[in-house]
This record gives sequence, C-alpha cells and structure tokens, in this order.
Amino acid sequence: MQFIQTTTTAIPVPNRLPGIDPGGTMDGKIFPDDSGFENDEQAASHDRWLRAKVQASRDDPHPSLPHEDVMTDMHALIESMRKKADAD
Repeated sequence: MQFIQTTTTAIPVPNRLPGIDPGGTMDGKIFPDDSGFENDEQAASHDRWLRAKVQASRDDPHPSLPHEDVMTDMHALIESMRKKADAD
C-alpha cells in the first residue's frame, strides 16, 4: 500500500523474532506487528473509514468536553450508583 510505504520509517529488528531468519528476510510467517488485514484493499478500506471518522469529529460544531470534566461526572455517577446499590 503506497501510503504505508511512504510514511513508515525502517527500524532495526532483532533476528530472533518469529518469522525472521538471520539474514533478515521473512519466511512467510506473520510478522509481530502485522495489521491483521487479509489484503491491501481491506487495509485501504479501513484507512478510508478511519480518516472519515476523524474528519467528521474535526468538523463537528459541538464543543468538545474536557477529559477532566467527563471523568468527574463519571466518578460522581459511579459513586451514586454504588450508594444506591448499597442502600438496596
């Protein structure tokens, strides 16, 4: 897939990883960081879907909620549910 090929950086990989012979070539086994897609079209389809979701989120006119506010509200909700369960 061209996008992946032009944006990834090659890093040294130890030869002891599964699927790599001492010469550094693959022997057909699944590489540890394999994406899990069966082919390039599935990977490209997922990439398009993800990019569309990210763009939709960026374009959303609703204000974003700070993480701290959401966590404070969730902790309060969990605590109230815990108290209700203890009272029953």
